[in-house]
Amino acid sequence: MTKSFDQQGVQKMGLDAGQGVKIAELMLDAHHHEENASRAEHRRSRITGAFAHRPSPRQRR
Repeated sequence: MTKSFDQQGVQKMGLDAGQGVKIAELMLDAHHHEENASRAEHRRSRITGAFAHRPSPRQRR
């Protein structure tokens, strides 16, 4: 696999290298945001007492 072959493949998809990087960054951002949102969701449910029971010693570690 030579560099020119890779570039041809990328151009065939209608992207230049810069766009590819931007898209990758956006995807990473979206995933990170999703992670944070779910974490906040957990915190909210813990406050409302969904996890009011005492965690087992194994979980506490």
